[in-house]
Amino acid sequence: MAQSEVKNLSKDLPETERSWIDSIPEIFGERWKKAGYRAGRRKGMKEGRQEGLKEGLKEGRQEGRQEGRQEGLEEKTRDFTLKIMQKFPDWSNAEVAAFVGVAEDYVQQLRQNRPTN
Repeated sequence: MAQSEVKNLSKDLPETERSWIDSIPEIFGERWKKAGYRAGRRKGMKEGRQEGLKEGLKEGRQEGRQEGRQEGLEEKTRDFTLKIMQKFPDWSNAEVAAFVGVAEDYVQQLRQNRPTN
């Protein structure tokens, strides 16, 4: 019941009862407002956690796919560079690097770390 309706109904009552009845909406309204606020906050936090979890999973999957593609590309580049070095063993690091499209330091590092046959 709205506060205006309570006041309208209580206007025929004696002053002592009227002031007590007039305060009912204020007393209970504040309690109900606080209870509603707490319930709404809990619900909002729950929904926020669920939404955050979904968004986090989505971002995690995207990052994982990107990292996987990057690792795959790095592995292919490494394998291709090693094959070129094996096919053309007399090529310098600079020549292999220019042909493959990698840094000369990268070729040098692969030469130092590759197993001998």
